[in-house]
Amino acid sequence: MGLPSLVNEFPVMKCQQVASDNDFPALDWVRSATKNMCLRFLEMDTLVREKIHFSRYSYIPVCNLEDDAPLFIIDTLYARQLANSRHMLWYSDTSKPDLGGHEDKDFRIYF
Repeated sequence: MGLPSLVNEFPVMKCQQVASDNDFPALDWVRSATKNMCLRFLEMDTLVREKIHFSRYSYIPVCNLEDDAPLFIIDTLYARQLANSRHMLWYSDTSKPDLGGHEDKDFRIYF
């Protein structure tokens, strides 16, 4: 038996990815990568404090918060309120919502 994978043993807090961090010059890419790494490291204190604040406000574990934490918190608090009011959150045999026979229509609003 091998050692268990530690990735699944500990909670992991994910950081939001910045697309521009993957753009490196062809020459001297090490300096650019090091600069980006240092900048992101300095931002970690703010990120962790913000996630802890959101976690304390919403009673959601820090590592369960998603990238868009405010939207995730609103959805979670709304679902909790519906559950406390004894409303059904979701009922459908498929992964799509039950729209009364109109599941195949696209109801998204485009701007």
